[in-house]
Amino acid sequence: MKPNGSVAVLLRVDYRKPSQVADLAEACAWHEPCSVEELTGLLIDCGILPEDSAADERERRQEAERLANDAFALIAERAKAWPRGPRLCPVALGRGGSLVRVERDRGMAGRLYMFMVGLSLPRTSKAPYSKAIKLFEQVSAHAAEAYMGGHPTSGLSSWAFGWPRDGGPTDFAEAVDELCRRLGEGTRHRSSAAEPRDKDGRLDVVAWRQFPDRRRSKLILVGQCTTSIHDSQFQKFSALSPGHSWFRRYVEDPPQACPVPAGFWTRMYDESGTDELECDGILLFDRVRIATLAATLPRSLADDVRTQTGYLLDEVPRP
Repeated sequence: MKPNGSVAVLLRVDYRKPSQVADLAEACAWHEPCSVEELTGLLIDCGILPEDSAADERERRQEAERLANDAFALIAERAKAWPRGPRLCPVALGRGGSLVRVERDRGMAGRLYMFMVGLSLPRTSKAPYSKAIKLFEQVSAHAAEAYMGGHPTSGLSSWAFGWPRDGGPTDFAEAVDELCRRLGEGTRHRSSAAEPRDKDGRLDVVAWRQFPDRRRSKLILVGQCTTSIHDSQFQKFSALSPGHSWFRRYVEDPPQACPVPAGFWTRMYDESGTDELECDGILLFDRVRIATLAATLPRSLADDVRTQTGYLLDEVPRP
């Protein structure tokens, strides 16, 4: 299936790098290939290998087949686990291995997805970036609530705690006190703890589910958000593992039940690169998971997503 409609080039990616296989799979998923052979032909037709490559015809086809096998396995796994995943993707593979945006409305999930694509790409300035990052934290908080079973009577709440804070005290100690009040866990900030330089202690998102009696020992999720394309994002996620580490550092009488650490990532989850992450017991929310879970955003945030996506994609350098 070839992309149709208005198409805009977003980014040229070197898909030969192992770390980019997830991107390749994501771009190819739009075409919905039925076999490795079909995907191999697609990669060759799109010119996924540089034309100036010194490899002969046979070597180029072998390389395309290797990429197709890796990408197709990831597409098949994703389609089985999350049937909406491939069709959600509003990007496709263009000539020369470029990632292209297909102008088709796929609802709020598709707009959220494109927002996270924009956050993941290089840009020429940081003008809208800080607002978009804060918005991503708010979106992630809603995704966490939905994952924990959010509905009007579920006792679920969340807070985008990361700096600059969303709807709470700017002072770190006061913000910790406010978090204790909202959670019904802990008494106050730990006065002996030094205020972190980043003013949030690497805690971006908190979500929790109250019991009807609102007493202590409840389910709490603590999360870090990142847009990084490098393997170092796993180290950032590990900052909140084990889940009680942040509370023991900054809160007097911390929660009795160990909070669950989570990572919210604007890119696609590729299991082949997450061994260290999985060993640390991190829940990983990638952009397909977040886009699907947070598709019922409040109107005000949905409008902000649309606005910020436009800013982010305007800043993407063209090849």
